[in-house]
Amino acid sequence: MKWYRLFGIRLKAFLKDGFSVIIIILAVVMALALGYQKLHEQENDLTAIMVDMDRGNYGQKLTSELRKEENLKIYESGRKSAMKDLAGDEAEVVVMLHEDFTEKISGGEYSDVLDIYFAPSSAYGSTVAEPVISNVMIMWMDEALISRMSDFLEKEGIAFSEEDEKAFRREMAEIWKHGSTAKTKQIILDTDETEKQASGWFAFSVAWYLVLALFYILISGSWMTELSKRSIRIRSAREGMGTAGMFGSMGLASAAMVFGGFIVVTVISGGTFEMFLHTAPMMLIYLVGTLGISLCACTLSGSLMALMLTAPFLTFLFGTMSGLIVPLPQWAYGLELISAVVPGRWMQTALSGDPEYIKALVFAAIWCLLGLFICIIRKKPADGSE
Repeated sequence: MKWYRLFGIRLKAFLKDGFSVIIIILAVVMALALGYQKLHEQENDLTAIMVDMDRGNYGQKLTSELRKEENLKIYESGRKSAMKDLAGDEAEVVVMLHEDFTEKISGGEYSDVLDIYFAPSSAYGSTVAEPVISNVMIMWMDEALISRMSDFLEKEGIAFSEEDEKAFRREMAEIWKHGSTAKTKQIILDTDETEKQASGWFAFSVAWYLVLALFYILISGSWMTELSKRSIRIRSAREGMGTAGMFGSMGLASAAMVFGGFIVVTVISGGTFEMFLHTAPMMLIYLVGTLGISLCACTLSGSLMALMLTAPFLTFLFGTMSGLIVPLPQWAYGLELISAVVPGRWMQTALSGDPEYIKALVFAAIWCLLGLFICIIRKKPADGSE
C-alpha cells in the first residue's frame, strides 16, 4: 500500500469520525474566543515600554510619573528587547528617551528629546502616547518657568533660594493635578522592524489554537501506542512500509486536520493573506515537530489510558514553555534557551515577525528521529507478545 493511500484512508476516517471533527471545531471556537478575550484585555490594560538612555535623572522622574497613570502599565527595557516586544504586539508603544533628555529639559528645550514607536496593530497608541507627551511638556514648562522667574528676580535684585524653588514646584504640582490646559502634538515614528508582524485577534487566536492543536495531535495519535507491537510491524512490512512510513503517512492525516483548522482560524480572525503566507511555512514545521513529540509520548505511554492522562499535562507544559499561553519573562534567560526545542516557540518567532526556519527544521527533525528511535527501542520487549 502506497503511503498516500494510507494517508487518504486515515484522513477519511478522521473526517467520518465525529469525535475528531468535534475536537477540531472546539479547538477553533475556543481559540477564537480566547483570542478575542485576550485582545480586549490588551485594550483595557495598555502597556508602554520605556527605554531610558538619559544620562541624567529626568528620565526616571518621567517613568515614575507615568506609573501613576490609571490603566497604564510601564515596563523598562533595553532597545533591542523593547523593539522585539513591540513587534510581537506585547506593548502599545515604546518610548525611547535620548541621552540628552535631562540636559535639554532642564535647559528649557523640548525638541528631539524622545522617540515614540507604535505597535503595528495598535489602535490605542495615541491613548498611551498622550500622557507621555503631556508629562514631558509639564516637566519642560516647570523648568522654563523656574528659569525665567529666576532670571527676572535676579534682575530685580531679589534672591530666589532653593526653598523658594521647592515651594514653587509644589505649587505647580498642585496646579497640574487639576488638569493641564496645554495641548500637545504627537509625533509618530515608524520602524521597519514591525512590518511583518501577525497581530491583533489573529495572533492571539493562532497562539491559542496551536496549544489546543497539540492536544488534538497527542490524542489522535493513539494508534502510535500500538506502533511498537509486532503485529503492527508485520502488517506495515507486508504493505511495503517501515515504521517511519507508517508514522509519516498516518501522522500526516492528523496534521492535515489541524492545518485545515488553522486556515479557518486565520479567515475568521481577520488574518490577511500576507499574514497567512508569512506564518503557514512555520505552521507546517510546527506540525512536523508536534508529530514527533506525539510519537515520543504515545510510544512511551504504551496504552490509550496512559496517553489520555498525560496529554493534558504535556499540552500545558509545552504551551507554557513556548510562551504561547503566557509570554516568557525577560529575566528567564535559561528558560528561553530551553524553549528553543519547543514547537510553539518556533511559531512565536513567526508571529513576532522574526522566523527562525533553520533552527525549527533542525529541532523538528530531532523530535521525529527521537520518536522513531524510542519506537525501535521498544520493539524488543514487544516481540514476545502479540
